[in-house]
Amino acid sequence: MTGQTATRLDRLISDAQAAKIFGVSTTTVRRMRRDGQLATVRVRNLARIRESEVLALINRGGKR
Repeated sequence: MTGQTATRLDRLISDAQAAKIFGVSTTTVRRMRRDGQLATVRVRNLARIRESEVLALINRGGKR
């Protein structure tokens, strides 16, 4: 990581994994990504979400 210090790599998770953490459907997670509540990281042609962002959103009470 150029110019950045990282203590650990942030795990990238799928919509299904995020849905399980939130306790919602994958459709809801996709809607959250579309509406800007969750940022998407593109890995080739796959959409992934940073696990830390999911956990932070839960800690903020679902508000971005």
